[in-house]
Amino acid sequence: LAAFALGSGELSRFNRRLRDDAAVVTSVGASVYTPQFGGVFELSALTSLEKIPAAVAGLAREIAHFKVEEPITAAELNRARANLRADRLYRDETVDGQARSLGFGLTTPEKLLYDDAYTALINHMPETVVAGAAGRWMVPDRAVIVALVPEDSGLTEADLAQAWKLGANARAKRESRQALKPVVKRQAGPAARIHDLGPGLRLVY
Repeated sequence: LAAFALGSGELSRFNRRLRDDAAVVTSVGASVYTPQFGGVFELSALTSLEKIPAAVAGLAREIAHFKVEEPITAAELNRARANLRADRLYRDETVDGQARSLGFGLTTPEKLLYDDAYTALINHMPETVVAGAAGRWMVPDRAVIVALVPEDSGLTEADLAQAWKLGANARAKRESRQALKPVVKRQAGPAARIHDLGPGLRLVY
């Protein structure tokens, strides 16, 4: 669901902000591969040579925003669910698609009920759980950056690492500027009591 919100479809964040608004990419997307052990969250983009650093910084910036300032919204969740339903319908229109679906399901604990179990899970996934997963697994410091460029481009690994770092640190810079603003003091009241009720649920009394 996080990959969908960031990079799937014309209304995804990457397409709206990096392609349409900033014009630093011509094509951009996000996907996730989640086997039982390991896995990878992949961001991909096509752009011109001179815009590669800006594109890398933009991807890092959007990941940082998604983790902290702008988690997935209800509208993005609903769009993801609608697209997943559509994908399933299109896939099952062919015998080949049905066979692939059944074959994959048999490799999972749910067997032939995999699609139904997966759809039910997606349909009942709250925003807070997606935000929690993003916070745990999207770690900018662990990013692996790959760029396919001409040998004589002059672009180095250090350039890409620096671009990623600048994008990922954009939020921290804004926070430091916010810290310089005067703080409005409020009269202290009784201390709040916080009870954790489960993933994404807190009771503040």
